[in-house]
Parts: sequence; structure tokens; C-alpha cells
Amino acid sequence: MSKNVNTPNLSFDDELIPAQFISLMFDRTDENGILYIPGWHCNFSDDTDKESIYRCRMNWSVTDCKKTADEFNTLYNNLQKIASVYDELDGSVENATEVLESDGLFQTWNTYIAVFKIVS
Repeated sequence: MSKNVNTPNLSFDDELIPAQFISLMFDRTDENGILYIPGWHCNFSDDTDKESIYRCRMNWSVTDCKKTADEFNTLYNNLQKIASVYDELDGSVENATEVLESDGLFQTWNTYIAVFKIVS
């Protein structure tokens, strides 16, 4: 494709890191803004495996693609940092504010981890 970001010879069947997957999605978006992603393999009643294709309407540029990959990398790095101090967290906002000194880490904890706290 003419808008290849950095995915030559890659496929959705490959083991991809998230940034590669995001770039491959961008590369597979056609000129009409339709993204084609292979779907799950299904066993139909006649025992024939058929592959479905997901089609999504996309409106993004190379800049959007790179920004999405950067945002994912930041989130992933924040989650790794939180994991390294997870044993110090007791689930309270006060404790998380103290342990997770960085605003980015606290925001990540509050958005993606604290919401799963089980209240007894």
C-alpha cells in the first residue's frame, strides 16, 4: 500500500507487538477509510472453517497512527511501573497518591486499576 508506515511483510497472523499491530491496522485501511481485519475462525455446522472479516470505518492519518502507538506505549510503561510497586498499594486513593508520585501513574492507576477494586 502507498501509505505503509512500517509493516512490510507483516500480517495479522504474525506475533505482533502492539505498535506493529496499530501500524498494520493503518496500512490495511483503504483509500475509502475502510479497515479490514481478519476475524475469528469459526466452525460452522458443515464443519467447514470460514474466516470472517471485520470492516471498520476509520478516519486517521499517519500522525494519528503514530500518536495511538505512542499513547499505548505510555500506558503500557505506566502499568509496568505500577506493577513494580503494586505490593505497596492498599487500594485507597490516599495511599495511591503517595506511592504513585507521578500524576501520569496515579491517573493510570485510577483509570485502569482502581475501578477493579472489590468492595466487601
